[in-house]
Amino acid sequence: GQAEASTGYVDPITGSTTTLPTVLAVGSRFTIDYTSIINGGTGSVQGDSSYTVSPASTRLAELSDGALLAKRPGYLALLAFSPSTASVEDFVFVRFANIASLTPDRAEVSLPAGATDTLSVTAQDDALELLAGRLACVWTVTAGSDKVLIQGPNDGASVRIDAVADGDATLSVVCSEHGTQVLVHVAGGVSVGDGGKNG
Repeated sequence: GQAEASTGYVDPITGSTTTLPTVLAVGSRFTIDYTSIINGGTGSVQGDSSYTVSPASTRLAELSDGALLAKRPGYLALLAFSPSTASVEDFVFVRFANIASLTPDRAEVSLPAGATDTLSVTAQDDALELLAGRLACVWTVTAGSDKVLIQGPNDGASVRIDAVADGDATLSVVCSEHGTQVLVHVAGGVSVGDGGKNG
């Protein structure tokens, strides 16, 4: 059989397999899904022991926690190695670029107390190209920690927040040494003991 990598990028948010993105962020993790072409038929071989996906150079990327980690900018071949034939059956080139800027999906958010929302950021390189990959980020509430709480993990490109009390809060996110902020206005929530009236 042969390995085919033309539609092999696994989206870190949806989990679906899409076409390979133009460029991936340095510091991000990603997964390539090779498909097997045997006698004209196709079938997924991701995780199949008959194929091993590996970087041609460990200076640019390495296997980490079941995914590939982009380590530095440049072009890299990802190889589909078949232990049964002891050969590389296919490869695909990917490009890595450093993050130059982060953009929040919304710079300001208004929520009533008691509401939950999801905030996210996207990364771009120097040429304003969107960078793919599962970003490693850190979200913190840098002001108004009594107004907004982070719910669950705070180490990816998106985060869930709970609005707990009226007032303003500032969330900061840093991904690969680049950061941005989101301002959260909390107002008009339902308080315990007010009979369900907004206030």
